Amino acid sequence: GLSSHAHRCPLCGFQVLEVTNRDTGKTHTVCPSCFKKPPAQAGKAAGGEMRCFSCTANCVLAGGAVPVRPCPKCRRGEVLFSRRKDASAVLECNGAAGCLRLYLPGGTALTKHDAQPCGWCGQPLLSFSFARRGLPAHLFHQSYDACCFCCHRHLHEVLQLSNDSAEGTRNVDLLCAAT
Repeated sequence: GLSSHAHRCPLCGFQVLEVTNRDTGKTHTVCPSCFKKPPAQAGKAAGGEMRCFSCTANCVLAGGAVPVRPCPKCRRGEVLFSRRKDASAVLECNGAAGCLRLYLPGGTALTKHDAQPCGWCGQPLLSFSFARRGLPAHLFHQSYDACCFCCHRHLHEVLQLSNDSAEGTRNVDLLCAAT
């Protein structure tokens, strides 16, 4: 079945629909315009059908993985940002199983600025937004617009809080080191 969703697509302004598979009871969301003609900003090649769970746009319904930077640990893969169904977010290497995985506070959104590299390390600048409930006040009130892992001390602290194991600390330090 089809029903309207409370959200409008940020790429084209169309009303998002919720699709329910009557056999399985599973639901997903879809923008009717982007479904047939995925825009470049959605991270999907033209010609294929696209549902919200595979979109990489800066949208709360988007679930596709966004490549952030080369992996500093294995140097073969890419570090990808993705949101999970439970609203948590993760930075994860796609090069080797278990290589690098860092968790972010629930409700995290990311925008990548490909045309604007960091002056220190040369990686693309990123903008993050975090849900208030996911951060202590001194971190929530910081600006995370057009920043980089290597030079934003508060972003480093956010990652440390979400990854407090010894392996998590090593991975945060590796990701945040200038390359």
